[in-house]
Amino acid sequence: MIQKRMKFRLLVVVVLSLTARSLLAVPCISIGGMKLERATALTDTDTQLREYLPSGETLDHWNRMASA
Repeated sequence: MIQKRMKFRLLVVVVLSLTARSLLAVPCISIGGMKLERATALTDTDTQLREYLPSGETLDHWNRMASA
């Protein structure tokens, strides 16, 4: 029983780590039909906050933003 729990937990950790890596690589997202582009460089892997802005807006001047 304990070995099954450990295997399950290990599987969960592996799946979450693979999912997190793929989210870091996403250059744009769509919310309600609005396309948002990642505001920071894709190589920023040490930061866990990802910010997305509509095209033409910057981190200094924005009206709409999504964070994940």
